[in-house]
Amino acid sequence: MTKELNADEKLKLINKQSAIRSATYYDKKRDIILQRRKDKRALLRTQRQVTQPVIEIPPVIEPPIVFDFSTHIVNDNEDVKKLNQQISNVIDVAPKYNLAQSIAKLQQLGMKDQNLKTYINSIKQLMRITACDDLIDCLKDSDKIINLIENGKKKNGSGAYATNSKIGLYQVILYIIDSFKLDIDKEPYNKQRLLHKITDESRVEQNQQKLVPTWEEVFDKVENKYGINSKEYLIMELYKRIPARDDFQLLITDKLDGYDSKINYLVLRLNKPSKVILHHFKTANKYGKGTFILSKELSQLINIYMLKNKILLNDYLFGNTPQTGFVSNILKSIGYDDSDYNQTGISFLRKMSVSNTPIDTPEQKLLLANTMMHSTNTQKSYKSKVDKK
Repeated sequence: MTKELNADEKLKLINKQSAIRSATYYDKKRDIILQRRKDKRALLRTQRQVTQPVIEIPPVIEPPIVFDFSTHIVNDNEDVKKLNQQISNVIDVAPKYNLAQSIAKLQQLGMKDQNLKTYINSIKQLMRITACDDLIDCLKDSDKIINLIENGKKKNGSGAYATNSKIGLYQVILYIIDSFKLDIDKEPYNKQRLLHKITDESRVEQNQQKLVPTWEEVFDKVENKYGINSKEYLIMELYKRIPARDDFQLLITDKLDGYDSKINYLVLRLNKPSKVILHHFKTANKYGKGTFILSKELSQLINIYMLKNKILLNDYLFGNTPQTGFVSNILKSIGYDDSDYNQTGISFLRKMSVSNTPIDTPEQKLLLANTMMHSTNTQKSYKSKVDKK
């Protein structure tokens, strides 16, 4: 038997059944219902845009800006200079090359180590002669640079630069202009280089007509005048064995290592011939340390000289002074100051070494050049006639 529902219970039942039907309908028509809601919202937005009043804002008109150019008017030449300088300061972005920057640029070019050392030394020499702070700025004034190179003095103050040295400096300048891609006229420098090459060729031809004696003749004359145990005879023997420049400022030592790279040494060795180590000389950056083993006879000659003159370890064999003047006086005293001979001094001995050494093959020429620590081109200029009396 079904229970009779009162009014409240009937209302609750109707609402519940209505909710169930609504949920069932929503589930079946969900997509349609959602699309209708979306369309209705879009329609409402459109209606609001159409009915919303548009408020017009009148434009704001401001008075024009008036510029005063009076302070910028160029009045005379001085103003032009100042203005040009200001412009130059802004647009001048050209690179600067002091010594350190120039060396760094060379290192970036990927040169071989040997060539790099040579060019670095030449740049140092160039900047010392010209007192340049900025290489580019200096090279623009070719007349000034050429004048400084032509009249420059060696670092030790001994005189002007040799023709070969000047050629080398101009060659470096030309390389810098090309490799650094500088907007600088290189023709004046190239012309000067070519002029010096012509001069040098003429000098070589003249040198080849000059005379040098044989070593035997020189030793005979020195022994007759000074004796075999003299400094004069010993220094000639050393220069025959080691055709160096004025580099015989030799500190005497018996150390086997731990040498100072700025000092040249005579190393006395127990029961072995002595040796000479040259660290400090003109072309050391190119050729490195020079080591020369002396003969037993020459080692014995040194020992006798040291005993006779009370020279001890840590003394200098000939003093720590240049020997060019001393050698020049020896040669003059034994008759080699005549104009027929190829000058005097240590360079005379080096020319003797080249001229008295067989250098017919390329291997012989290179071996002697390395021994003398100079280029084969320099060696060619040293070749002279041997006066075989």
